[in-house]
Order: sequence, then structure tokens, then C-alpha cells
Amino acid sequence: MWKRLLLGVGITLALAICYFFVYPYGIWLGLWQPLVRPSGVSSTARYVSIIEDASWLDCAIDEQRNVNICRVWDSYGHLRTEGDFRYEDEPRAARKDELYPSAFGGHDTIYLFDGPHGHTIFAHALNRVGTQVKATVN
Repeated sequence: MWKRLLLGVGITLALAICYFFVYPYGIWLGLWQPLVRPSGVSSTARYVSIIEDASWLDCAIDEQRNVNICRVWDSYGHLRTEGDFRYEDEPRAARKDELYPSAFGGHDTIYLFDGPHGHTIFAHALNRVGTQVKATVN
């Protein structure tokens, strides 16, 4: 009887630790995506988090217009920006092998990881078409 009770308590504690500590830190570290997304956020959007700022980013390639069409939502699902973007100061869209959004840098900039498992958050940037933004990191 006591063994079953202790086993039950142990399993409950393990699940609580996973839910309250492991799961959120895994999301924060980018190890997995949240199980639930806010309403209005597209099913293809990726959740990215940098300490105090979290966003849902969704970028696609429009090959005919040579732009990336991107939308960004905050962690609550409010649309922060959408529009056409191009790769840094180059007159082209980011290719599929470059299009790994890592952070939202404000109205005119979306930063990219340096690859699918990249660790450099600000490796490259997409700038909104029609603006002269130079992506710089201090």
C-alpha cells in the first residue's frame, strides 16, 4: 500500500517538475515549440524567444517578386508587422536554406539564425522592402 502511494506521489512530482520547469525552459531555449499557439497565428509560424521578447514568426518565399513575405505576432497572438522583406542589403529574397527566423528587430527588421540548428541569433537579417535599414548589432 505504501509503495503504491509513494510511487504515485513520485510520479506526480515528476510530472509537475516537467510541466513547470522543463517544458517552459525547453521552449525558451528553442528545443521545442509550444503545444498551443494563440488564435490568429498561422500554423506554419515558429515561436522564437530571446529572454524578454518572444514572437511567432512566419516567412515564405515569393519567387516571382523576389521577396520574403513575413508576418510577426507577439506571444499573445497580436500581429506586430507583416510585409515584404529582402535579405540584408541584397536585392533578393532569402533562400529556403537561409530562412530561419530568430528574432523580430522592430518594424523593419527580422533576424535570421545561421542555419536550421544555428546558434548565432543575429547572423543575418531581412529588411523591409522600401526602407533603408542597416541591420546592426551592438
